Amino acid sequence: LRAARIEWRPGEVGRLASPIASRRLPGAAGSPTVDSEAFFDAHVDVLSEAGARDGDPVGYCFSYPITSRPDGDAVLNTWTKEVRVRGVVGNGVGRLLREHTARQGLQLGRVVVLNDTIATLVGGSLAPGVIPARNVGLIVGTGTNIGAWLPAGDITKLPDDEVSGAGFGASAMAVNFESGAF
Repeated sequence: LRAARIEWRPGEVGRLASPIASRRLPGAAGSPTVDSEAFFDAHVDVLSEAGARDGDPVGYCFSYPITSRPDGDAVLNTWTKEVRVRGVVGNGVGRLLREHTARQGLQLGRVVVLNDTIATLVGGSLAPGVIPARNVGLIVGTGTNIGAWLPAGDITKLPDDEVSGAGFGASAMAVNFESGAF
């Protein structure tokens, strides 16, 4: 579990504005099952150590099977990678993070939940001089995955009202291929 504050201005490359804070993920493989309180307590610790302030927006990179929602939150479908945390499956993880941090005295701004591949794609696409339509996000680690911007109108599972607000200017949407599962 890692967190850092990033300063990012339009047309510039983002920069670290804090040290990278890290903790072992509660409930991770090799550790006992925990409840959501212990899980999100560790999140509060890393956010605090990274200097999070009231009102800060949060990009929450969450690398487990989720159903993304148009409001930026995502519902956890199931844990993988031998993670065992009670009380999170079936819930919006961004909402749970905001609620838990608020109980601990930190009022986060908007929380947007992203898969690691999409976070890589979006971060790279915002760099100066990059043409988003020609950019991909690639993860190579304990597994592999790739994402790219695709025409939103070609994503048949999306209702028409969701297509109109997608991606860069409504014409493209970030798509996670989950290629590691093939």
